Amino acid sequence: MSRVRVLALLMLASMVTVACGARLTDEQRQFVIEQGALGATTGGDTTGADAPTTGATEVPATTTGGTTTATTGTTGSTATTGTATGGTTGGTTGATTQETATSGGETTGGTATGDASTTGSAGEGTTGGAAACGASVGADVPQVAITDDVIKVANASDIGGAVPGLFKDAQLATLAYFAMINGTEGGVCGRQLDLARYDTRLDSNGNRQAYTDACSKTFAAVGSMSAFEQGAAPVVRDCNYPDLRTAAPNKTMQQVPTAFSTDAMSPGWQPLAEYNYWATQADVKRAGFYYIRAETTEYQVNELVVPGTEAGAGYDFVEIQGIDISETNYGSHVLTMKNPSDGGPPLDFVAFQGAWQQGLRLADAMQQQNYAPSIYALQSNAYTPDILTQDRRGSLAATNTQIAVPSVILEEADRHPELLLYAQWVNQVEPGARPTGLGIYAWSAARLFVETLKTMPELSRTALIDKLGQVNGFEGNGLIPPQNIGEKIPADCVIIIAPRDGAFHRVEPAGQGMRCDNHVQQVPVE
Repeated sequence: MSRVRVLALLMLASMVTVACGARLTDEQRQFVIEQGALGATTGGDTTGADAPTTGATEVPATTTGGTTTATTGTTGSTATTGTATGGTTGGTTGATTQETATSGGETTGGTATGDASTTGSAGEGTTGGAAACGASVGADVPQVAITDDVIKVANASDIGGAVPGLFKDAQLATLAYFAMINGTEGGVCGRQLDLARYDTRLDSNGNRQAYTDACSKTFAAVGSMSAFEQGAAPVVRDCNYPDLRTAAPNKTMQQVPTAFSTDAMSPGWQPLAEYNYWATQADVKRAGFYYIRAETTEYQVNELVVPGTEAGAGYDFVEIQGIDISETNYGSHVLTMKNPSDGGPPLDFVAFQGAWQQGLRLADAMQQQNYAPSIYALQSNAYTPDILTQDRRGSLAATNTQIAVPSVILEEADRHPELLLYAQWVNQVEPGARPTGLGIYAWSAARLFVETLKTMPELSRTALIDKLGQVNGFEGNGLIPPQNIGEKIPADCVIIIAPRDGAFHRVEPAGQGMRCDNHVQQVPVE
């Protein structure tokens, strides 16, 4: 069957499955996996004229219109989405941004259906008799951020820098959700959502510059993800700027009262579901933790992850070693796994924290030295089809790699209509782009942002912050475990998967669902 026809089926399925919960056909599911989740990526980072080395720049996009047609009670498809042009390659420390128009063009025909979890159409109140959403704009919002036609939102993520494309998925997923809302609902509160995209380039100063610029030009930030977010923390706090992130891995950002994340986290809280499971599969008395040296990873490993797993799940980390980001030969680290510094036998459990590329490099080094722990544990950011295509030596299987994923998994899209929407729309904003575990949380952040705006008669930063601070039990329409976003307490639910034979396979729990231990530990943090 031609791809055009399959795309048409996907558009239809997105209406039907949301409405009545029907399963996908085998053909539709295979398309999501092969084209949406595991298909080849085209394009890549957008590049243009060099941006200044300091300061964030904003480059207007070229918007291609289109016509969205709908009949009463159904959702029309978007003919085209905005296309960004201009410079996005920044200097070594400066953040760059491009303003991307995500509108789908003119809407004609009947009334398009809204989100399954909300009532009322764009620009109307969510309940009968309520004031219209966005009827007024708060005095704390810059005039350029919200106009009669547009709500301007920022996303600042690590796209360039030392690990190209590291958190590009978070930005694309946010863009995709906004494109869906613009194309099927005409926007929110009678206005189109316009995403200003910043590249923070794995740099703390880049984060500071991006958010300084965003504070003066946008209403809020949504779906951002950066390993050096601490540079933005004082700006977000002092600007009273709502920042609904994909995740906030750094303690400094976690403590900012105006910053939240759909992967909820705050200092001292340690989910243990995956470590409790791994403790039943390996001798955790001989464990090692290896990580890429950075302020964020130092904090997570030395003050949070290791104390939590030792106290709560009985681990004994014989080796805790940082790896410089400039290192390319990991052979010496494998030697310490085989010959630990305490003179004991080889490590039986090894965990790694860093980019998936670096995690795969360590697996390759293990295989080259004929060493394999009982379990080699990677972070959820390793749940990407890219790691499968780059695993040319079969190192992941050879080293017994497992990944803890704190969301539903893409291979089970037929059980989760929201995954179908994500796959469909991320492919529309960038043909060939694929859903990822990281993108699931960014897509969910965009959903929560839109759902919250629909309840707000006045669009003000203070009101948005107050509402986000009250969110508890948010599930992203079934994509993520219930999150206490307002109190920033993480969920303790995961699916353990193993990369084998070019695919991800469910390990724990068997069958379906997530492992939820509800044993989140509060660990003292300095």
